Parts: sequence; C-alpha cells; structure tokens
Amino acid sequence: ASPLAGRPEKAGETVLVVTAKGGLAAFDLKDGTVKWRYRGRSPLKARISVKDGVAYAVEERGDIVAVETEKGNEKWRLSTSSAIASPPIVLEGRIIFAANARKVGSLPLK
Repeated sequence: ASPLAGRPEKAGETVLVVTAKGGLAAFDLKDGTVKWRYRGRSPLKARISVKDGVAYAVEERGDIVAVETEKGNEKWRLSTSSAIASPPIVLEGRIIFAANARKVGSLPLK
C-alpha cells in the first residue's frame, strides 16, 4: 500500500485521498477497507476537490481529470496547454483552476 500524500476528502460513505505515488485511493468510511484505486496517465497532484459524486484532480503533466467516487472510473479528462498551478475547485456548476501565476481558468462541469 502506498503512503498517503493529500488531504482526505469525504464523498458519502467514502474517503478519498491522493497517494504518495500520485494515485487516488478510496476507503470505506466505516471500516477503512480499500474500495478502489485510480491511476491516471501521470501522477496526481496532492489535492483534490469532490462534488456530487465526482473527484476533480490535476495531473502533474497538466490534465484535469474527473473520477467517479463510487467506482473510481474516469468520467472525463481535459488536456491543457499549460501547467495547472492549483488544485481545482468546484463552484456554481464550474470547475475553476489557476493555469499559472497570471491566469485563472473556468470551465462548465460536464
């Protein structure tokens, strides 16, 4: 098992956390058992956002990914042309992120 690197986020009866190797792990809130693990195309940055059964994360290479919290399936992926400097946040039906020190991006949730 990989050590944990990110701040845990709760999604229903599941706790999600980024592992030290850049994967995403889901644990049962009641007994701590591993429900599923997700590996992206490149390691995830340490912080995720969770909203309405979907975890939003940024990969080191700059892609933003949406992962279903129930089963760990990738829902969608957005390849960006620049490095993402912050964890994504979900606000009023949009995903918001800092593309670099001078730009903020905002996209409608799919």
